[in-house]
Amino acid sequence: MLSLALAALLLASPEGRYADVDDVRLYYEVTGHGPPVLALHGGGGSSKSLAPVIAALSARYTVIAPDARAHGRSTDSAKPLTYSRLTEDMVELLDKLKVGPVIVVGWSDGGIVGLELAVHHPERVTKLVAFGANARLEGLTDAARAWVQTATAVTLAKSRETYEQLAPDPKHWPVFAEKLTALWRTQVPISEAELARIKAPTLIAVGDRDMVRLEHAVELYRTIPGAQLFVAPGSTHYVLRERPAHANQVVLDFLAGSADAGTP
Repeated sequence: MLSLALAALLLASPEGRYADVDDVRLYYEVTGHGPPVLALHGGGGSSKSLAPVIAALSARYTVIAPDARAHGRSTDSAKPLTYSRLTEDMVELLDKLKVGPVIVVGWSDGGIVGLELAVHHPERVTKLVAFGANARLEGLTDAARAWVQTATAVTLAKSRETYEQLAPDPKHWPVFAEKLTALWRTQVPISEAELARIKAPTLIAVGDRDMVRLEHAVELYRTIPGAQLFVAPGSTHYVLRERPAHANQVVLDFLAGSADAGTP
């Protein structure tokens, strides 16, 4: 059930709003009608990158789509980026909106935050869909780990273009890029014991050519109790963009409780 505060936002305006969370202002949009879904984008992007899945979900769910701190239209602060901080931001945002337990659909860094929410705030998560998420740095392919170790503000050209289109201060890009690459390089592992404590029904989704190792996705699937696994054929880390209709249907089937939601 939606909170009165969230219902009022839907009635007032479909456009984006801001919430003061910790020491930043988070931009977020609310669309659709039905049980609440928290949609979490990947590192270096914004909620705009999830437009296809948000549109599909909005037909059945109320989708809350924030831009993470320092990303998109949200502001930054002097604090470093950590997955723990990104996770706590989402908890505070849900508190601000007076939203109870939510379905979490996350991609890449957003999927990692989804795992962190399910581990550290199990009462907040009713179901979890994690696309292209790794529980530790070693969960990435050798090529992806090498790229992460050498990524700079110069090499993140695509992220820079998105950032400068949306950021409150486009000139902040070099600082943001340094924080983002540090986030990736210093990821604190989510242990097997922690993953094994996840109670929310979980769908682990990955492309068969993902930057997340297929073996790692299988590890997550086998470690999280009752998890389902979806491997998108002929797809990379960007399966949500490459095969949106297929990926969206898998997500909707899983959320609806379909027994064969993970079958390609």
